[in-house]
Amino acid sequence: MAVFVLSRTQEPLMPCSEKRARKLLAAGRARVHRLFPFAIRLLDRTVTDSAFRQERKPAST
Repeated sequence: MAVFVLSRTQEPLMPCSEKRARKLLAAGRARVHRLFPFAIRLLDRTVTDSAFRQERKPAST
């Protein structure tokens, strides 16, 4: 299950795995933003600092 991620300025970023979210929370790099749906907010990153992954479109047959 993916965890929603927000930047420091509360802009949406790419979701991450539960394992990565736990690591970010344990390291103090994120805090819980909302419990339902569960979302974390990064404390050290903004949208301009983040790299976005291009979503692939499925190949049509």
